[in-house]
Parts: sequence; C-alpha cells; structure tokens
Amino acid sequence: MSWRRFRVRFSVLLFLSLGLLVDFGSAQEMVQFGQNKVQYHSFDWRYYQTKHFDIYYPQGGERIARFAAQHVEAMHDKVAAMTGHALTARVPIILHNSHAEFEQTNVIPIPLDEAIGGFTEEFKNRIVLPFEGNYGEFYHVLKHEMTHAVMNDYMYGDNAAAPMTAQMGERLPLWLSEGLAEYTSMGWELGAEFFMIDATTFGYVESPVEDFGGFLAYKGGQLFLHFVEKVYGKGTITRLLQVMNDPANKERSLDKAFQKVTHTSLEEAGEIWLRELRYLYWPELGQRQYGKSVARKLTNHGRDRSFYNLQPSLSPNGEEIAFFSDRESWEAIYILNVKKEKVIRTVIQGGKKEAHESFHSFKSGITWSPDGKSLAIVSKQEGRDVIHILDAKSGKIRRILKPDDLQAILSPSWSRDGRYIAFSGQSEAFTDIYVFDLQTGALKRLTSDIAHDDKPVFSPSGKWIAFESDRPKPVLDPDPAEPLAWFDSLLPYKDIYRISVSGDSLTRIAGGRWDEKMPAYGPNDSLLYFVSNRSGLDNIYLWRDTAGGAWIRPVTNLLTGCFTPSLSYDGKQLVFSLFEAGGWDVYLMKDPLQKVQANELPKTRFIRYSEDSTIGFFRPPTWANLSSYKPDTAKDTTKAKKDSVAAVKITVPRDTLVKTDSTKADTTAKASIKPKKEKKRKEKPSPFLNDTLAYKDSSGNFISKPYETKWSLDAVNASVGVDNYYGASGLTYLTLSDLMGDQSISFALSINGTLDNFSGFLQYDYLPFKPDLDVMLYRQSQQTAALLAHENGTIFVDNATDLIYGYGAGIRYPLSTFTRFELAAIARFAKRTEDGVDYSTGAPDTIFGTRTIEINSFLPTLSWVQDNSQWGWVGPVAGHRMLAVVQYLPPLFQHNYSYVKAETDLRAYWEFLRKYTFAARVSAGVSEAVQGYTNPQEYVVGGESYTFNTHINLDNLPKTLAQYYFSDLDFPLRGYDFYEFTGTRKFLANLEFRYPFIREFTVEWPLPFSITNVMGNIFVDYGGAWSSGDPLAQMGAGIGYGMRLNLGFFVLKYTWAQAFDGGRDGNAAGTNRKLGSREYWSLGAEF
Repeated sequence: MSWRRFRVRFSVLLFLSLGLLVDFGSAQEMVQFGQNKVQYHSFDWRYYQTKHFDIYYPQGGERIARFAAQHVEAMHDKVAAMTGHALTARVPIILHNSHAEFEQTNVIPIPLDEAIGGFTEEFKNRIVLPFEGNYGEFYHVLKHEMTHAVMNDYMYGDNAAAPMTAQMGERLPLWLSEGLAEYTSMGWELGAEFFMIDATTFGYVESPVEDFGGFLAYKGGQLFLHFVEKVYGKGTITRLLQVMNDPANKERSLDKAFQKVTHTSLEEAGEIWLRELRYLYWPELGQRQYGKSVARKLTNHGRDRSFYNLQPSLSPNGEEIAFFSDRESWEAIYILNVKKEKVIRTVIQGGKKEAHESFHSFKSGITWSPDGKSLAIVSKQEGRDVIHILDAKSGKIRRILKPDDLQAILSPSWSRDGRYIAFSGQSEAFTDIYVFDLQTGALKRLTSDIAHDDKPVFSPSGKWIAFESDRPKPVLDPDPAEPLAWFDSLLPYKDIYRISVSGDSLTRIAGGRWDEKMPAYGPNDSLLYFVSNRSGLDNIYLWRDTAGGAWIRPVTNLLTGCFTPSLSYDGKQLVFSLFEAGGWDVYLMKDPLQKVQANELPKTRFIRYSEDSTIGFFRPPTWANLSSYKPDTAKDTTKAKKDSVAAVKITVPRDTLVKTDSTKADTTAKASIKPKKEKKRKEKPSPFLNDTLAYKDSSGNFISKPYETKWSLDAVNASVGVDNYYGASGLTYLTLSDLMGDQSISFALSINGTLDNFSGFLQYDYLPFKPDLDVMLYRQSQQTAALLAHENGTIFVDNATDLIYGYGAGIRYPLSTFTRFELAAIARFAKRTEDGVDYSTGAPDTIFGTRTIEINSFLPTLSWVQDNSQWGWVGPVAGHRMLAVVQYLPPLFQHNYSYVKAETDLRAYWEFLRKYTFAARVSAGVSEAVQGYTNPQEYVVGGESYTFNTHINLDNLPKTLAQYYFSDLDFPLRGYDFYEFTGTRKFLANLEFRYPFIREFTVEWPLPFSITNVMGNIFVDYGGAWSSGDPLAQMGAGIGYGMRLNLGFFVLKYTWAQAFDGGRDGNAAGTNRKLGSREYWSLGAEF
C-alpha cells in the first residue's frame, strides 16, 4: 500500500508551527491519550546493496534479505517496463522477520495492524515490509511495493516536499495506484476471480470514474488495467502513465491522458468494462449455486453489520461452532449454537487487552479440544505469537504455549486424543509443520525447507497430519550453502500433503495446476475434505481412499469462494465460510457425503482461457460506435506530432533551432550572429552501483555491511509576510529523521517584526528501544493586551510582552499497545513587561505604571495512560481511555510558589449497531499548596476548545502572571463562557449520544459540491471549579446538540448549547436558573 496518510504527520507539525500556541507547562498538553508503538526487540541492522536498492535487515533476517537481493533488480526491470520509468535514485528496502516485528517500525509513527502487509512511504520513498513465512507471497508484496516506489520516483523525483504539496489532481486515484501495483506484480489472478464475480453479480462494482475504494480499489483496479491492456493493446498502461507525467500535462489529468492514449474517454471505457464483466460472469449464475442452495446460513453479515464471519470450527459433538467476527467494535471469537442457530456467547475479544492484542483471523483458525471444553487460538502478545488455550465458556486463559525461536505461528489443530497440538511455525525464514506435546512440553519439527507448509490437521486415528504446501515434490533437499535455491521451483499454487506424526512418509494426496488447500478430515482417515479452485472458483472437494484407489470429487458448486471447512467427529455436519454479497458468512451442511457430485464442475472463462488463449477474455468494442472515440491522426502529417500515440519522441539538443521538417536551422545565415556556446553542465554522479564488485565479493556473494545512522530531510517549508501591526514576519519549519525513524529532530521558527521577537522550538526524539526519550528547547515571544479598570473609574489598556523560554525532557515507557507510564520535566523561564496607556486619552499609565514580572519554574509530571479506543469519522466510538496525572511544582528557580496536583480523566464509549455511540467522560482534579508557599495553579472550566467565536467571562481572567502560566484548562462545559469557573478543584462530567446525521448532501448549482458523513450529537455536560465553599453552588449544566464534519486534516464542529445554573449568584443550591444559549464553531475531534 502507498502510505499517503503519512503526510498528516507533517501537516500537524505545520499547524502547530503556524501558531506556536503550545503551553509547555500545562499538564494537559504534556500528557495525551493515544496507543503505543512498542519496541519489544532491539534491532541490530545491516544491509545488502544491489544496483538500485539498499536492503536493510535485522539480526536473523539474512536469508530473507539475500532472497530479496537476488530478485529486486529483475523485479525493477519488469516494473520499469510496465511503467515506462526506471528509478533515478536509490530506494531503501527495510525488511522485518515477521509481522509482529514489522508492527514495531518507526518509519511511520502510527500503530500498524495485521491487515497491512507492507507500505511505501512517499517522503523518502522507503519500502517497508515483513516476511510472513511465504516466499511466493513475499515476492508478490515486494514487487507490489516496488511499483509504488517507482511511481513515487516517477511523479515526485527527489523532491521530498512534493507528496505533501501535491494537489489532488496531481495524485493517482487509489484504484490506479493500487491496481497498477497489483497488476504489475501478478497480472490478473485466479485468486481474485471470486471477489469480482461477487461484485458483478451483486452489483457493487462501479466504473473507475467513481474512484472506487476499499478492497475493490485493489482488485477492481487490477482487473480494469487487465482490460485496458487486452482491449487497447499491450503497452497502453505504459503510454498512459507517460502522458500523465508529461510536463505538458500540467494538471496530470487522468481523463485527458486516457482520451489521448486510447482515443476513448475513461467514462466510456468504464461502461465497456462493466458490460464485459457482466458478459464474463453473469453466465456463471446459470451453472452455479448460492450458499443457501446447499447449506444452512447461520450468520448474516448484512443484518449484523459485520464484514466477516470467518474460520468456523465445529465442536467435536457438532453442537457448537466457534468463529471470528467483526460484528461488534472489536474482532472477537463467538460461539454459535447449531440447534438454536444463533450466537449464544462471546468467548474473547481481541484488540483491547494485552493478552490478545490481535488474532490472525484471515490466516489462522480455531481448534476445539476433544472434550469440547477448550479452544486453542493464536494471539499476538508482547510482540510475538503465542498459542492460547481458552476455556470455551468463560474465555479465561488456561495455558499459554510459547515455543522458543519461532517468529510466527498459525493454524493450530488439536489431536483427537487431546495430547498434541499441531501448527505452522516460522523459524529462520522457513515455515514448517510442528507438533507440541501438551504432556511433556516437547516440540517436534516435521518439515524443514523453503516450502510454505500451513493448515495442518490431525487425522482421526492420530497417525497422519494433512497440510497444504507449495512444494514441487514431497522432499526438498536444501543446499546448506544456499537453502533458497529451491525458490524458482516452488509452485504458484498449493497442493495437499500428508505426513506421519513421526515425521516420515510425506506424500502428496491432491494436486494439479490450481490450488488444493485447507484440508479437514471426516470421521476416518480415508475421508479428507479440502478446498480447490480447479474449476475457477473455490469449492469443497472430497478425497476418498478406497480399496480400488483414491478419488477426488466435488461436494459444492458455489458461485463465489468458500473456505475453511470443518467437520464434527462423526462427519455428519460440515461448516464453512462463504464470501457472498460482499461479506463472509458461516454455513452448515448436513450429511456432506450425500452431497458428493459425480461429475467435474464447469470451468470458468478464466480457466478455459488459461488452457486455450484463442478463446479470448475480453471482446474488442466496435470503435466506430463509441461516442467518445476519436481515431488516430498519425497518418495526417499536419496532426501527427500533436496527438498520435505512435509518434516518435525526438530529443532535441539544447539551443538547437528546429524547423517544421525537423532539419537544423542554418546558423551561418547571418555572419554577425555568433553561435551560442553551450555551457557545460556538471553531471551528478550516478547513485547506482553499476559495478557488481561494489556490492558482491569475488565469490559472487552479497556483501553485508553494518547500518550507520543516515539522516535526511523529511519536510521543510518557509514563508514570509507583511503585517500592518508587526511589520515583516516569517515562518519556517523542518523535520529530520534517520532512515529507520528511530531518531528525529523537529525545528520550527516564527519571527514577527524584529529578530528578538521570535518563537520556536527544537526537539529531539530517540525511539529505538522500549522507552521513548525526547528532549526539547523552546522560546515563545508574544504580545498581548488587556483592559484594567482602576477604582477611580479610569480604564487602562495594558500592553504586555511575554518572553517564555526553557527546556524539557520526557520518557515514555509502554507496557503494551494500550498502556504506558510517562515521566516529563519542564524548566520554564517567563518574563512579562507591561506598559499601559489611558484608554480615553492615550496618555501613559501613571497609576499602574510600567513593570516587569518574572516567573520561573521546574515542573516534573508523572502520568499513567491507558487507551484501547477505536475511532470513527470524528472521534472515538468504542473502548475506553483513562489518564491519571501527578504534578509537583518545587520551589526551584523561585521561592514563592509550590504545589502538588493530582487529576484523572476517564472516558468510555459504547458502540451499537455499528453506527451509534454513547460516550461518557468524568474528569476531576485537585491542587494543594505546599506548606509555606503559595499555590498559583487554578483549573479553568467552561466553554468549548479551539473555538473561532470565543465567549470569555472577563470577570474570571487571571489576576496574576503566575495564575496565567499555571492554569489548566478543561473542556467541554458547553453553554458557558471560557473562564466561567475557576478554582483549585474541578469536576466535569459529559454524556453524549453520537449518530450519523447526513450521509451525503449534494449541491448541483451554482457550484457543484458534496458533503458526506456529517455526524451529529446530543449531549449533557455538568461541572465546574471551586476553591472553597459549596461545590454545588459553583457548578453548572449544559445541554445541546451539534454537527461534526471531518475535512481531512481536522474536524469542523458546530455546537449549540443551553446553560442551566445550579445556584451561583446567590441562588439556592439545587434551584436551576435558566441562562442564555451559546453557539460554538470549533476545530478538533470529539473527546
């Protein structure tokens, strides 16, 4: 995937730099919510080099890196041929030994989930991907990401700022970006046919003009580009990209480029493509069956608003089914009662606790113990895969299996005698079959080679283990000197093998040109069910061993793909997951032996075309009948140069005049005109290693080099302006980081008027280990004005200049993805110079006078943060967020003030029906003066944060500079003004109901535009701040409603609120006085 969201990081930095409004002493600013990226391992990086690439790998990754080094140059040549562009700069490739290690990368700052199989970030054009045990899949993903890297180089070159500043018209649409990467890496593939058949027959595929997203962007884009190459001719994609990137095409318009290259519009080509999809796939409706035709549908993803119900596992007695589903806010394991045909309990949820940070639900299944009381699953815990044995009713962990030296684990399977669990494990870049003895704790490895062995399942007798593999023959004898030598012979598909529990007698029992995968035994060793796409669609087949020999026959003939069959011990019930109508559901088939079909299934057009290419895949259109068709004008010499895609591009030397007949002009026509001498341009040294001796030794082996920190610019920007009040002003910011993202430097500077009136900060972050460290220097200069009223009635304008500078350091220690401790300390030195004038006459202030105030401080803060929330369009929608802070101001650098402060912030979110959310928040705090000192700290409660139309209670503004600097703000208390309540204690409670308000609002005239996904909320707020007296008399309540719109980089909020007072201004406590209403326009996500 191309990591476009990475530029948000720099946009946020720019936003902060523009205002430099950070209050470096506020605990609320110093401590933030958010989940953690945990470095569970320290990495010792090394790298190989090839002509165009630097391939970085950690300890234990030599084999993977060497594999990549052996193939990347050939990949690059193929990608360059497809895109029409070869790299102009070296590209770093950063590899990780497993997905769990990949999730720890600092190349991008946000947490990565297991659905992300790799990414290419645009600023430094770095490719980052994990090895997930399968060399064929790794090869595909590497080539996919390389396509992104080549296209980044093609469109942006070495301009680091280009991806951030690029306009939307200059960017490739998602379907073209991801579809191109998929098509370049594998052409059109059988494995995606079931998805496109489903999208076509159920009507959710759209024209590329609509810029479809999600998984359809990958597979729909891939198939559309296949259509373009087949219908418009080989090389059309290359020419399309060349025209899009032509400097003459300043808009980089895809529509114009498509019209110029194909002579038809993208809109009409999309219509033809949709017609061809119906031509290809609608005939399948007449020769296939829907899921309900052959089995009972037990889940309904459309009704429960899930996307998937996966990996169903039937209990030994056939009474219950365990499966993964995302029907609620978190992925979870559910138990479905077969007789009642409904879910009866949730066993465990993933993604919200340390023990189950994630499941591999699309790759790894669930297995029952023989007595039906326990389940075994694979979970990610503390940065590694483990096998959890769970109580099938309560979900409690009974046992954790942590096999040593395994980077990844998949597909556990329990033997019917209850003693063993088989699984697929990854070690030293090989994925093999292992068996764990639950009695002795012994681990046995049954296979050991480059082939990808997965989905093991015990036979009923316990003698055999069947599994899927891409091995070309039963036994691969690895060359000790080059264990990767078998890669070129690995199959592009899977076969079914079985091996004895002792590790011998490895034999293939189902194979062919297509996938045979996901085995599941019936009631005895001679009945083995599995999934095959030999007909062009994934269906269930039966292998049966008889006295007369083994045979294979189909059990289902379904329109779209079915997967992961599982049977009861008696073989009378079979469950499987089926992709249909855009989602996955669980189906139950009774008496599967009675469903075996005598004849082979009909073949799809893809299979028939692969067997006989003369059949054709897409039909050519009748060009003359297309409304947008403009024939090639190459034969017309007056137009050939202008719009022929076949015209030869001629490179003209600099300063050479060219006539219309392409002959050189006569430079001797006038003797008085001297020919212009061409300046010699210094050619940049090539970044590429053209001599193999630069990266290989005399024996032809790649030379491994230790990684040295490589700093480079992430982003930089500068601007200059003129203001009537301040005069000239300027802003600049930049960020630097090392290649791995483990170290970064951020710098911002703003100057208003004079050089001594500048603000800025310099921060260094160090992130390679579990504790994250940062240090910072800052300076803030600002001018403010306030109205001061003297008792004699004279009003003065108090002009103040604040100078704040200091330094700080912090350490964040994550315990897991969700929980961390933070310790920070800020030294701050503040100086205010005040100079007032009479508001009426403009004369100098003779009463308050000119004065200088200095406040210095040192603020250490300790905090605990927990956050497992999940986000929607405008804020969290599920989970909880908790924060506890203790802060101490010692009498250091000054001798007047000292206090201790403690506060907490608890937030919870309950999502239902996948679109509504109840949100609740309670915040409380107290600060006390240390004996003998004054406490300047106050809480400020009231209003909404980051508002445009600020409402301020002028009566409660800070009376002293210390109060100004040490005050903490807490929001929202809507219906009230900013600074409505102040004091050394605070309490604030919020309750909200959040709902989708507008799905889409479109205006056609005079300017067409659309607004989508506007969220609404209804809320009640209650809280206040006080120092003494009755707290209830110093609180208020507000009710109201609002609308929220996500505009990309920020959320725009409109809020209307009505305030109710609980007894202030002399009212009796408990007697509510209706106050005025307030409207707020503000920025920022929901709490």
